[in-house]
Amino acid sequence: MRAVRLSLLVVAAGLMPAVTTPQTAALASIVAQFYPSSLDADVAAIAAGHANVRHQCWVVLRADAGGSPVIVLAAYTNSQTGAVRVLAKGATGFAMADEAAGAAIAGSSCRADAVDVDADGMHEAVVRFGTRAGTTDWVYAWRDGALADLSPLTAEGVPIAVLNSDLVDLDGDGLLELRSRPARPDASTPAPPITVFRLSAGTYVPSP
Repeated sequence: MRAVRLSLLVVAAGLMPAVTTPQTAALASIVAQFYPSSLDADVAAIAAGHANVRHQCWVVLRADAGGSPVIVLAAYTNSQTGAVRVLAKGATGFAMADEAAGAAIAGSSCRADAVDVDADGMHEAVVRFGTRAGTTDWVYAWRDGALADLSPLTAEGVPIAVLNSDLVDLDGDGLLELRSRPARPDASTPAPPITVFRLSAGTYVPSP
């Protein structure tokens, strides 16, 4: 089995990294400017007077020749519901270029990683939202100026998250399979089966 190929550019998991560079701090501030107002609608009820429930994470998918971010995938959560947006840098600064739609995105925290899942030299984004049972995970790509959701689909064609996933090239073809590992309800029950998804026509589908 080949080792997982993970190429990380910028990773932010809710909180700022332990070592904060000026560029990282500036990018965190930019990402925060695009926090969806819809996620603030029920923050008062969620927080109940406790700590700030706003969380954000991001990953740089494209950079210019000087290494400055130009395409950033940002994820947000109010500790319950969440959102995923693409921020693109133009002549006047960053603007929202696209947003994930048709998916039940939710979690108490988030983490975003840049991974080349299809060995084309371009990074995709894997976004993991924390839950009591582990993580619900989504895979996105920036293609032809639009956000593409590579996550598995329901029979109705709606993207769905995978649980507690990892990405591994199981068959040595250079493409990363997506493994979903549902959490065991309790110690007295058998572990749920692992589901493997493979890339097919730009989407992860169940592997036979």
